[in-house]
Amino acid sequence: MLVPSIGKGCKIKVVDLDVFGPKVIAGIGRLPDTVADRAIRIQLHRKKPSEQVERFRSRLIAPAGRDLRGRLLDWATEGCLEMLRCPWPGLPELLSDRKQDVSEPLLAVADLAGAESGRVGRAALTELFGSTAAVDESLGVRLLSDIRGIFDGRVTV
Repeated sequence: MLVPSIGKGCKIKVVDLDVFGPKVIAGIGRLPDTVADRAIRIQLHRKKPSEQVERFRSRLIAPAGRDLRGRLLDWATEGCLEMLRCPWPGLPELLSDRKQDVSEPLLAVADLAGAESGRVGRAALTELFGSTAAVDESLGVRLLSDIRGIFDGRVTV
């Protein structure tokens, strides 16, 4: 992203800023297509009255979270980060371009963790996105598809 606001007067410089940051969005209902298309969606469901679920207590999880954070900081050395910047991971062809974009950083980390992690990551993402990768069911895409079908003679009015 280019931001031409560094400096004053005639000494303003255009600076390239890295503005990428993963996000978590939680909500009730459907995500807008423009967000859903660029996301890894995790569908949550209310527990059924017949289900027993252990209550989440953040103070009980905090020590494990601190331990995990420390291990991640130890892992994310400059050498490791440099390896993540260089090669592009192989991306499953079954995924759409946007799903490949979303998957790329995850698969780069999985490959760095080992060949088996990369294989498992690709299989999981293909399964997760597989049913929606080839078919965009948004109203606009369906309309364009139907119009094309009319011109191709596959759809009659």
